[in-house]
Amino acid sequence: MIEDHLDALPKLLLTGASGTLAPFLRDALDRHWDVVPFGNRSLPENGGRADFGIREEAFKALDECRPNAILHAAALTDVDRCEREPDAAFHANVASNRHISEWCLRQSAPIRLLTISTDQVYSGLGPFDEAQVRPSNVYGLTKLSGEALAGLVPNSLIVRVNFFAAGPTVKAGLTHWLINALLAETPITLFDDVLFNPLYAGDFGDLVADLLRSPATGVVNAGARSPVSKAEFAIQIANAFGLSLKNAKAGSVDDGNLSAKRPKDMRMNLDRIETILARSMPTVSDGIERLANDSKTIRWVPGR
Repeated sequence: MIEDHLDALPKLLLTGASGTLAPFLRDALDRHWDVVPFGNRSLPENGGRADFGIREEAFKALDECRPNAILHAAALTDVDRCEREPDAAFHANVASNRHISEWCLRQSAPIRLLTISTDQVYSGLGPFDEAQVRPSNVYGLTKLSGEALAGLVPNSLIVRVNFFAAGPTVKAGLTHWLINALLAETPITLFDDVLFNPLYAGDFGDLVADLLRSPATGVVNAGARSPVSKAEFAIQIANAFGLSLKNAKAGSVDDGNLSAKRPKDMRMNLDRIETILARSMPTVSDGIERLANDSKTIRWVPGR
């Protein structure tokens, strides 16, 4: 019976259940775990609501769930908002990790902890291996501080990623903004001096499920092969969705009038993750093709 099968599965507490990544993570995780989702702004189905930046709420959720593993995906990821509101960034990206780590360290049995981090901890000239950190904005600094706290848990793994997604469950992010802007024929500037190797969220969900069940600990980069500039990424997205770039122009991130400084090179070295998984990572083009195929049934409406 399904109920008996669920009882036999190890329990996993998922934070950030109302975020962009959650549907992609659930698709992969539900095959191997009894997932208990927690959101901050909304109450997920069969889950709970908790602000893990508040110690009492974090401990209450964890004590009630008693998970075998924790996937901490909740974060404040708006880079410019983090710059304008550093206290909010600290609350979401640092304090939450402190409380989760403290709870894990109090347990008699080891807890598997996987924490999602970001390529914004890097700056300079890449590609970067996991030790070459140098954040250039508040977001990157708070995520790196959160990593240090998560790393206090012996059975922990921190996964640095830049992911892309689009669709009805996605309300923000580069790809969602880009498709809507191209559909609406809004004049936009594509940054041709920012390099990265983003991973499709659908591929990332499968990868996280594999990493959770692996013995890997420490920090690992999770990205795609064949890095691109953000302008090149936009061109590939436009081509995959049959959208016109007539109102797009190339430009520098320095002229973007952004609150937070952006690193111009976030390319990640993928040697460690490919060793852990014993397989090659997909390319950026592979991910865009899969995104386009997964999006065939979506009716895009500009501005939504």
